[in-house]
Amino acid sequence: MAKQGITPVNNADSMLRILILSMFFSVEVTYVIGELRKRRELQLFLRVEVIPEADDVYRFFSRTDEDHFIAMINGLIRNLSRPSRKRKEKTIIIDGSAITLDIKLFKKRLTKKELEKND
Repeated sequence: MAKQGITPVNNADSMLRILILSMFFSVEVTYVIGELRKRRELQLFLRVEVIPEADDVYRFFSRTDEDHFIAMINGLIRNLSRPSRKRKEKTIIIDGSAITLDIKLFKKRLTKKELEKND
C-alpha cells in the first residue's frame, strides 16, 4: 500500500479489513468496530491489533479515490495469496457481485426515535 502512497500502512490495512467485513455482512462500520472491541477471537481472525475509531475509518475512506481503493484491495489479496517457494503461483478469482459498495460514508443516518416521529 505504501507503493500507492497510502500511509500509514498498518492503519490502512486494519481499516480496509474492517470495511470489507462490514460490506460482506451488510452492516455499518460502527457495528463491526463494536464487535471487534467485544470479541478477541474476531480481532485475531481479522488480524487487527489496534482498533480505530469509526470516524477515523469514515474519514480515511472519504479521502480515498477509486483507484487507491482498488489498489488497496489488490494489495491485500496479493499479500494473502503469496505462494510459497514449493507451490506454484495460483490465480484467485473472487465473485464480488454480492458485495455492495456505498461510497456515501457521511450520509445522514436516522435513529429509531427519529424514524418513529416520521411517517
